[in-house]
Parts: sequence; structure tokens; C-alpha cells
Amino acid sequence: MTPDGKTFDPETVTDKQLVQYEQAIDRGLTEADAMRLTEHEYNGFQANAIIAAALNPAVGEDVLDALATPKYTAAQMTAIAKIAIRGGDFARFLDPQMDARRMEAAYLVVAHGGSDLPVERLSRSQLLTINNILLQGHIPYEFQSTLSVRRATWKPRAI
Repeated sequence: MTPDGKTFDPETVTDKQLVQYEQAIDRGLTEADAMRLTEHEYNGFQANAIIAAALNPAVGEDVLDALATPKYTAAQMTAIAKIAIRGGDFARFLDPQMDARRMEAAYLVVAHGGSDLPVERLSRSQLLTINNILLQGHIPYEFQSTLSVRRATWKPRAI
């Protein structure tokens, strides 16, 4: 029986889940952490991302619980774990529609002072541009007002 009261019954899991469970145990996971792999059907990349996150002592139970769903790709799972390892509020980035590279770019903007910006709605290129501006020491509000002025005054060129 695992610490959370669940028991492992090999009869109720698929062969794939059993193999992933055994791989997790072989790689050094506790039985409780390995049990997460028997809760859903994961592809090999997702299972490896969960195992890697569980092996990192900086990743807490709350992060592992959030990752224990097949709605995220392996890359998204890895990005979420990286955000949590860096001390970020990973819950803000739990959006299956946001790809992994955009998650990491959004985290960088938030970590460098853009926590009030709507990072969830911006593209990766916008986020990287904003991050560069923040790294140069500009205040997000100044940038936001500059962006608003540019949008309001922009007119298409006649060709």
C-alpha cells in the first residue's frame, strides 16, 4: 500500500502502464510516485517526463499531481516542472493550449517583472520581445502604454 492509501493491483492496469510503473521503480522512484503512472495511459515521452520530474527533489507533490494527466504533452510537462524548479507559480501556466516554448517564455516575462501582463494571451515572439525589454530595465507599464500608442496610431502603408 502506498502512503496515500492506494494499493497497486496489476490486474487493473494495462501492460503499458505496468511497464512504465516498473521502469519508474527501476529508476529510483518511490512506489507512491510510480503509482501516478498507473492512473492514466501515457505515451513513453510523457511517462519519462513524469519520472524525471519526480526524481528532482525541487519538484513538489503539487506539481506532480498537476502533471499526472495525459492532457499535457511531454514537452509541456517538462516546461511546467522547470517553472516549478525555478520557483515560479507553475499553476498560472497550466494551459494545455499553450505550447511548451510559449510556457517558458511566459514564465521568463513574469519572472523578470511582467507579472501584471496578460502573458497567457501573447505569442511566443511577443513574449520574447517583452522579456528582452524587461531585461533592459524598462518598466512593463511604460512598455504597455507605448504598445497601445503604436497600435492606435498605426496605419497601413499605401503601395
